[in-house]
Amino acid sequence: MDKIGKVISILKKLDYHPKIDSFKDRLVIQKTVSILESLDIKLGYEFSIHLRGPYCRELTEDIYENKTNVENLRTNFDLSAKEEIGVMKYKEVTELDPDYLEIISTYFHYLLKEVKNEDDSIRSLKALKPQLSDSKIAVGISKSKELLPPNGKQIDEMKKEFDEWDKATVTDLSKWD
Repeated sequence: MDKIGKVISILKKLDYHPKIDSFKDRLVIQKTVSILESLDIKLGYEFSIHLRGPYCRELTEDIYENKTNVENLRTNFDLSAKEEIGVMKYKEVTELDPDYLEIISTYFHYLLKEVKNEDDSIRSLKALKPQLSDSKIAVGISKSKELLPPNGKQIDEMKKEFDEWDKATVTDLSKWD
């Protein structure tokens, strides 16, 4: 019950009360676990890409085998403080919206698991999910970027931008001397 216990603890922290017979609720659990795995909250499940995005058969089996515990959010597992912070940030950004969860989990799968660049990841996502509008996908990608820490290139770009602002500030202040 270790892995599923941790999943239940996450659902409890999210205040999400799933009904396992509901496809939407199972989808939310699948995508939540996939996204949190991508964000280094290790749950021990392996995902592969399917029509609705990342999917793990073992997780589905664990959910059904532990249906009563999952639906009643019954577990003895406690999340670490770091995991709790990650889960709450995840909830704030995604709002547990199934469409955005599909977009974010699929984007992360292509970007982080298949190690595609950002453009290829977006193209693959759009090819898999043609039913979703470009604007919905753009919002989902934006939400996914809120969850990821900045990479080295992004940090360098921020430093460059801040340096330009600093130089502009010094130039502007010198006019007052």
